[in-house]
Amino acid sequence: MVGVPTRHVSWHADGATIVRRRPELRQSGPARRDITTADPRYNTLPRADRRSVLKEALTSLHALESVDTQITQSVVAECGPVLAEEFADLSMSSPASTRELAL
Repeated sequence: MVGVPTRHVSWHADGATIVRRRPELRQSGPARRDITTADPRYNTLPRADRRSVLKEALTSLHALESVDTQITQSVVAECGPVLAEEFADLSMSSPASTRELAL
């Protein structure tokens, strides 16, 4: 792309990634927000349903880890610790089997 500043190329590449990775982004970000804001739609779910939401969000987040763009890496860095900690908390406080909790 001759004559196009590097930052524009980067944003264009990130924009294309957003379009391709929309499903993964839609899982990770909202789950993080629901947890950090104590959203009752999430917090009032039965424990098994919260685990299911987290499993899907973490699976999506792991798919984003291999995409090396500024946007996806920001999502991974911001969402990963929150989702992992919540999953660990649910796993430790639940009598569910190890096999059930495996991603």
